[in-house]
Amino acid sequence: MVAIARSAAACQQQSPNTNNVVLSAGVSKVYGKKKKAAKQRAPSPNKSSSTQPVLTTTTTTITPEIFDNISLITPTSLSEIELSHHQNNYHVNAITNDAEQCLDLPSTSFNSNNSNQDDDLCELDDDKELDTLTSWPVAIGEIEWCKTNRGNDRLCMCGFNYDFMSQSVKKNQPNFRCSRKDAGFRSVIYISIDSNGYKGSYYAEHNHPPNYHHTKRLLVLQKVKDRVLLEPTPVTRIIEDEYIKNNLNNEDRCHFLLPQAQASRYYKIRAKLLPPNPKSLDFEVPALYSTTHEGENFLLYDSTHKKLGGRLMIFSTKYLIQMLCSCDVMLIDGTFKIRPSMFSQVDVIMGQHLDEAIPLVWCLTPKRLQEVYEKIFQVLKRKSLDYGFNFEPKCAYLDFEIGTINTLEKIFSSISIHGRWHHYTQSIYRNIQKIGLSTLYEQSEEVKIWLKCFMALPLVKNTVVGAAIDYLIDNPPLSHILLIEFNEYFRKQWIDRIPIKYWNLGPIHLRCNNSVEGYNNRLQHRFGAHPQLWSFIHFLKGKEALVMMRTAQIQSGNYRLKAMPFSFGNERARKKTKQLKN
Repeated sequence: MVAIARSAAACQQQSPNTNNVVLSAGVSKVYGKKKKAAKQRAPSPNKSSSTQPVLTTTTTTITPEIFDNISLITPTSLSEIELSHHQNNYHVNAITNDAEQCLDLPSTSFNSNNSNQDDDLCELDDDKELDTLTSWPVAIGEIEWCKTNRGNDRLCMCGFNYDFMSQSVKKNQPNFRCSRKDAGFRSVIYISIDSNGYKGSYYAEHNHPPNYHHTKRLLVLQKVKDRVLLEPTPVTRIIEDEYIKNNLNNEDRCHFLLPQAQASRYYKIRAKLLPPNPKSLDFEVPALYSTTHEGENFLLYDSTHKKLGGRLMIFSTKYLIQMLCSCDVMLIDGTFKIRPSMFSQVDVIMGQHLDEAIPLVWCLTPKRLQEVYEKIFQVLKRKSLDYGFNFEPKCAYLDFEIGTINTLEKIFSSISIHGRWHHYTQSIYRNIQKIGLSTLYEQSEEVKIWLKCFMALPLVKNTVVGAAIDYLIDNPPLSHILLIEFNEYFRKQWIDRIPIKYWNLGPIHLRCNNSVEGYNNRLQHRFGAHPQLWSFIHFLKGKEALVMMRTAQIQSGNYRLKAMPFSFGNERARKKTKQLKN
C-alpha cells in the first residue's frame, strides 16, 4: 500500500496541472460518471461478433485510506480554480488517466475509442465554424429611400438598410448607420449631398447577411403610406394596388401581410393628419384640398350666406377660367346623387373647345335658387376680369330650369339659351304616364303618332313652329278627355311657362348635352350616392390635372375630330333632297 501511495504521489508531481486542480470528492464523482457513460456506450459482449477478441480485465479494490497520505497543494485564491466546463473536464480526464496508469486501474479500448470519436467531432465542428461567414461587405448599388416610424430618413441599398445618424458640418455629408440594432456591430456609411450617391463607409463590413425581402417590404409600405396621406381612397384598395404594381413573387408574399391585417395602422396615421369628414357647414378647408397638385389655388370661392341658404363653394383655376372665356358655347348641368350630404346640388359648367366639351368649373350649391345661380356667374365674371379676361358666352345649353334661364338672361344680355331635346321629350312622356295615357298610347297607333309629333316640335324651324303647334292642338285623333287634358298641359308648360325659343332648336346641330350627362354618370359611377366631402374634392383635383393634360394636347394639335350629333343624318337628308331635285 505504501508503494502504491508513493507511485500516485510521483505521478501527481509529474502532472503539470497539479498546482491548479484539487482532487476531491467532486473529481471522483466526475470520474465515476465518465466511467459509467463509457460502459453504457460500450457494445455488449453478446452483440459482438465471434471474430472480436474477448477482453480480460483485472480488478483492484481501492479504499479511501490510499489517498489519506497523499499531500495536495491547495490554491491560494478562488480565481485560480474558476475554469470553464471544458477545461475542468480536460484536467479531470488528465488526472484520472494518470491515476489509472500509476495505480494500474482497469482500462479498456472503449474509453480510448469514445474519446477519439469525441475529438473527431470537435475537430469537424471547428472546421465548420471556420468555413461559415461571419462578416459581409458593404454592397454598393442603387439607393432607394423610405422613412422610419419616427419620420427619419432611411437609406436602402443592396438588401441593407441604414438609418440617418448625423451630418458632418465640415465635410457636408450625412452619415447613416445600419438599422439592425440587434446585430451588435453596426456599419456606418456616408453619401454625397450633391450627387446623392454612395461616397464611402467607416466600417466596411456587416455582421449579418442582406435581407432583400425586408427591404422591398419597407419600400412598398412607404409608397402605401405616402398615398394614404394624400388620397382619401380606402386603405385596403391602396395596399392592393401597390402589391400589384410591385409584382411580388412567392418569396416576397411570405414577408407581406394581407391588406386587411394592416389597414387599421394606416387609418390611424391618416386620422392624425387629415381632417375628419364634416357633418355640418361650419368647417375649414385645409390647404391640401384648396390647392391643386401643382400648388395653384383651386378653391375659387367659399362663403356662407343666409340669403343663399347655406355655403357655396366654387372650384376652378386661373387657366380653366381663361379656357371658359375663350369658349363661345357653354354647357350647364346639375346633379343631386353625387353631392356631399351637407350640400343640395353639384353644378358642372363645361366649355366647348374644338367640338369637345371640357369640364372647367365645379360648384357645390346649398339651394336650387335663382340667387345661388346669380352668385355663381357673378363670381365667374368678376374673377375673369381680375385675371384680365372677358366672360361673355354666346350660347348656353342647359335643362329647363327657370332660375338658371333667368340668371343667364340677367347677367349676359346677348346670350342664346337652348334647352335639351332629351329633357323635353322626357318631360312629355312622364306627363303621358301621369295622366293615364300610357294604355291609349300603346293601343292606338294614331294617338301614338299624334303624341310623337309633339315630341318632334323642337326640330321644326322657328318660322313655322307656331303653326305646327296650333295644328296639333286643333286636330286630335280622338275625342277623348285625356287628350284634352294633355293639350292643356302642353299649352301651360311649354308655351306659357317656358317660351318656345328655349326648346325650339330648328337647324341647330347641337341638340343635346350628352357630354355633361356622360360626365355626371362617370361621377356617379366613381362615388355612388352622397360621397364624403374630402373624397369628392380630391377627385376634382385629379380631374383638373386631366383637363390640363387634355387642353395641352388640343393646343398642340392632338385633338379628335368628333362628328356633331345628328350631323350624319342631316348630311344624308341633304343628299337625298339633292337627288330628288335633280
